[in-house]
Amino acid sequence: MKSNLRGAGLMAAGMASFAASDTVMKVLGGTYPLFQLLLLRGLGVMLLLGGVCLLRGYFRLKISPRDAWFMFLRVMGEVGAAWLFLTALFSMNYADALAILQALPLVVTLGAALFLGERLSAARIAVIIVGFFGVMVIIRPGGSAFSWYALLVVLSVISVALRDLASRKMSEQIPTVYASFIGAAGVTLSALIAAFGTPFVPMPAHDSLLLTIAVVGIAGGYVGTLAGVRVGDISFVAPFRYTSLLTMIIASVMVFGIFPDIWTLLGATIVVASGLMSLWVEQRIARALDAGARLGAG
Repeated sequence: MKSNLRGAGLMAAGMASFAASDTVMKVLGGTYPLFQLLLLRGLGVMLLLGGVCLLRGYFRLKISPRDAWFMFLRVMGEVGAAWLFLTALFSMNYADALAILQALPLVVTLGAALFLGERLSAARIAVIIVGFFGVMVIIRPGGSAFSWYALLVVLSVISVALRDLASRKMSEQIPTVYASFIGAAGVTLSALIAAFGTPFVPMPAHDSLLLTIAVVGIAGGYVGTLAGVRVGDISFVAPFRYTSLLTMIIASVMVFGIFPDIWTLLGATIVVASGLMSLWVEQRIARALDAGARLGAG
């Protein structure tokens, strides 16, 4: 139980770190070009993760063609997620954007069934449908509050799912820190290409400090979420990903002075509830399979 509680704390801290980085990027987005921020943040993340890779000798690893292919797919997902999400975040309500992100576990579950051959029961399908209904409540297509930028967030969720599914297919010989560094390098390189010819906006010390917080937040998110899964049981730790919903509300109110409306809260609640139900269903299936295996062995 102590390991699970420690893992849950690390997961919650990691999700809070991600939210802190997104909040800072949203604040700076009104002053600086997207690709300039992506480039500078990416360089900072590469510096942090690259130092760890250098100390541990990861740059000398020999990567198989199979792992190289899945690392390429992972980088494509990372680049797409960064571009799409931040483009949307700079132009839409902060709370709405992060609320839609809560659908990620459901999208990963669906993607694992479609592309990795994992079993998808009727209960899981029902849970995924309910979760997507919650996303529709947040987006409200056809309503006066609808924003096309919300669709970019949905596409960014799909991109993150691609990244996570590709990560699952990589062999255990690829260290997570090394894979994260390659992903950060891909985002940085794409931002450098996109920013070519765009005037650089000088950044004063105050904003440079804020950007440093974004860099540390991204790195802390990587470390916290990874350590949380490794320290505690996944079934216990995974639901604590949804603590980012509380962080989202606090940041939205304190930083931007906006409290999420009733539809955003309702939709986010539906999405989170469906995600927790999905985890419960997975636990039940795992227990049933374990009981069957024991019975067969007996």
